[in-house]
Amino acid sequence: NEIDSPEKVYDISADLLDTLACMEHRRWLAERSISGWRQIKKNEMRVDDFFIHVDILPFHKIYDEQEKNKDRKMVKNILRLFSIARYYNNKNVKRYGV
Repeated sequence: NEIDSPEKVYDISADLLDTLACMEHRRWLAERSISGWRQIKKNEMRVDDFFIHVDILPFHKIYDEQEKNKDRKMVKNILRLFSIARYYNNKNVKRYGV
């Protein structure tokens, strides 16, 4: 299955996108947790200096769709990078037989 352009992004269903976004959010949670961040209530304000954030909670409990869209966008960007890497790898295989 050849990719004809480095910009072609994998076509995935909305369900799969949300599953991958949930995984991305878990990765983000782990990174935040290791750095000492903690959760605050949704009516409180995020304060980076105190390592508190409203979205330190499971993906399915995030109330703001814009916040969920950040994880979805990250997944799309990762898939785009995979597509670019695959395109150039295929190109080099054809050119150099590598």
